[in-house]
Amino acid sequence: MMGCSLLVSLLLLAQSPDTAALQGSVADPSGRPLAGVAVAVAGTTAGATTDARGRFRIPGITGRQTLNLRYIGYAACDTTIDCRTAMPPLRFTLRESAFGVDEIVVTGSRTPRALKDTPVITRVITAAEIRQTAPQSLIDVLQAELPGLEFSRTEGVVNSLSFQGLGANYLLVLVDGERLAGETTRSNPDFNRIDIDNIERIEVIRGAMSTLYGSGAVAGVINIITRGASKPFEAGVNAQYDSEGEQKYGFNVGTRLRKFTSYTTGLLRLKSAYTLHDRKPQTYYYEDGSIATPDSTLSSIEIEGYRNFTFEEKLGYRFSDRLQATAKGSFYQHERFNAGMVGDLMHDLYRDWNALLRAVYTPGSANRLEASYNYDNYTKYNKYLKLGETERNYRNLIHNAKLLFSSEAWRNNTLVVGAEILSERLETYQFADSSHGATTVSVYVQDDYKVGRRLSFQGGLRMDHHSEYGFHLNPKLSAMAKSGAWIFRAGYAAGFRAPALKELYTSWDHQGMFELIGNRGLKPEKSHNISASAEFFRPRINASVSGYYNKIYDKISTLWNTAGDTSYYANTSNASTAGIDVNVRARVLRHITLKGGYSYVRDRQMLRGRNTSSTRPHTATVRIEYAFRIGRSPFTAGLGGRILSGVDLYTLDTGRDMLYRIRYPAYSIWKLNCSGQLPRGIRINVGVDNLFNYRPDNITFNAGITRGTTFFASLSVSLGELCKKTK
Repeated sequence: MMGCSLLVSLLLLAQSPDTAALQGSVADPSGRPLAGVAVAVAGTTAGATTDARGRFRIPGITGRQTLNLRYIGYAACDTTIDCRTAMPPLRFTLRESAFGVDEIVVTGSRTPRALKDTPVITRVITAAEIRQTAPQSLIDVLQAELPGLEFSRTEGVVNSLSFQGLGANYLLVLVDGERLAGETTRSNPDFNRIDIDNIERIEVIRGAMSTLYGSGAVAGVINIITRGASKPFEAGVNAQYDSEGEQKYGFNVGTRLRKFTSYTTGLLRLKSAYTLHDRKPQTYYYEDGSIATPDSTLSSIEIEGYRNFTFEEKLGYRFSDRLQATAKGSFYQHERFNAGMVGDLMHDLYRDWNALLRAVYTPGSANRLEASYNYDNYTKYNKYLKLGETERNYRNLIHNAKLLFSSEAWRNNTLVVGAEILSERLETYQFADSSHGATTVSVYVQDDYKVGRRLSFQGGLRMDHHSEYGFHLNPKLSAMAKSGAWIFRAGYAAGFRAPALKELYTSWDHQGMFELIGNRGLKPEKSHNISASAEFFRPRINASVSGYYNKIYDKISTLWNTAGDTSYYANTSNASTAGIDVNVRARVLRHITLKGGYSYVRDRQMLRGRNTSSTRPHTATVRIEYAFRIGRSPFTAGLGGRILSGVDLYTLDTGRDMLYRIRYPAYSIWKLNCSGQLPRGIRINVGVDNLFNYRPDNITFNAGITRGTTFFASLSVSLGELCKKTK
């Protein structure tokens, strides 16, 4: 029995009529019940999650079984019971462990592995952490949890992502390990597609992962793992509303039988458009010392409104103990509009159809074979309200087939071998000939070799064949050493990014104002990444510090001609980014948890001796939580903040042939909230966002746009718990 104690009550009373059911409860060492503990029957699809009183029930279980208990912040518990002699209720006690040290993750190695054994530092954001802060969207989640990541706005739309000084082209976002089609105008994936109430956890890896994931994984990988059914029957509804009128309504229905699982989710989000204005004119500072203020008129920006709907169905079937299969399908529609006259005549309409098939075959305990196929069809339309018609102006279609084999059959070795085909096609009004495509065929191999219990090495090699650019090899080598409570990691990885289709083929005239031009002569980007980290684990604290250096050759950027009327893609001079990340999570006293992160980014994009990067060099996140109880109901009060340093942005004025500087000041935004788990499956969350009423003087793409303080409230109800009979 690992990390837990089991007390089996041998009741003198007769068992309940449902004799083929496991019933019990889970508590901490002080006897307080733990809600949300995952209880699974090993080797089956059966399982349950504890309720507010720490209780669980798993029907249809007989014979000798092994139970796996998992709960964030507590040591994993694996224990074997005999259902013929152990009479319910079973009572489990979990002991505290280092934060998430036994959490199972998959992104860093493409195989299930405990967090303490992964070759790269992996930041895990759990569903419980997401629920605590009541975010409206995935963007809210990522900004609150990841220093060094920043979203900005262009034309009132959140569509510009920076991560460790690199743009969205260098950060690979996955859902259940699969790529997403479609993008916003700044190459970001459409984050509105993600239903945050359907997230089980988010795994974040900083640093190059091109060996395992190919083009686009130079800065790192964000893998969003979605939920599945954990009970014979579960259903829930949720709603959230804030004082600005932003609304969110969702539902979920699931079942987990002996061999079959089904999980259905839906989400509706609504927001009205509005206009923000500068509080004072923007000032520009030229290199010759002159100061230019355009005029006394305050600028304004229209912030998008939207109607967003997401629906997803996930099915699973266990054919045998060795073969399991899942199928997932989803539909997404996002209707976006602004507050001006155009918003009354035409809306932007986005739709996506996604299908995923996956099968996992485990011929023995040491070997695993996985095959998958992912189809994603993302489209954009102009929706003409007066005519009642739509006109398609964009479609991105991907087909991605993968085969992955992993084995631990050789002593001290974990071998991963994979092959995949990625086919992409893009149709857009910005292409002169409307449609272009590309296909990449890849094979890769990676091996983890353990030298004793404390030292391990990992080596990998990936070969890509791009239909336009031929063969490319990306090697990777890393080492991990353990010493007491410390884990040290260091590694090198090469990266490769093929030019995107829009970078190659764009040819668009924007109403005679300016042109965007692609470049068929672009060369692929190549990069080198070096990283090192130290991580410290103790039952009440987890801390890490990591450093990295990225060197990118033949970096693809957009340049303007001297007349300022044409923007074109080109391989510019080599670029580099470097930085340091610090993360700490600690339990201070018994009921207080402190989480914080800091990121320093040194991004250099030099022009005439000046840095033109808009990346803020210093960012930090902090959150303090206090856990308490009202009766038997657990509550958590939390205060969290995001702090960003100022930055000077230099831009070339082609008319005067002179650089000018804009100062974006430092700012911080704080959120105060209180959440509670009430009896009968009811959860509430109320709070204040932008607690100190921060509002920027100038509405710019890098200003942290907000209308000011917002009040919000959310409610979720587990219908299964609500309707359950009480004894």
